[in-house]
Amino acid sequence: MAMPISNYAVVGSKYISIVCTLVPGVIGSIVLNLISSFIYGHWDLTLYVLSMAMSVLIPAFWAAICLLLTYWFGFRSAQMMSILCIFPIFYMVKMLEDETGWKALPDTMTPYVLIFCVICAVLFVFSYFLSVVGYSRKE
Repeated sequence: MAMPISNYAVVGSKYISIVCTLVPGVIGSIVLNLISSFIYGHWDLTLYVLSMAMSVLIPAFWAAICLLLTYWFGFRSAQMMSILCIFPIFYMVKMLEDETGWKALPDTMTPYVLIFCVICAVLFVFSYFLSVVGYSRKE
């Protein structure tokens, strides 16, 4: 006998678990920035805020895409797509290392953080509802 749990609750539990894992990411970001500030003797509030924002936004963005793909196309297809999406991240990190990117990053990224927050929140909510549809379709 199956439990009477709605599709929204099943999919919502996955999305809530993603939100719960964002807290350790923020704590890790703070700790690593404090260690870096202590070692190098340079404290930059903009860099702290940017680091904390990215430690929330990047995993939420990634999870919204991966969970949506999982509910619509299955685990294997979503795994392959997420592996392919990793390569641009390595390219971006390498590009920032080669140019003056690391030092200019807080100044160039700060105006776009709010826009990225809105896009990420909309994508996360939109992904949730599309995932419910994908999960319902499989039953």
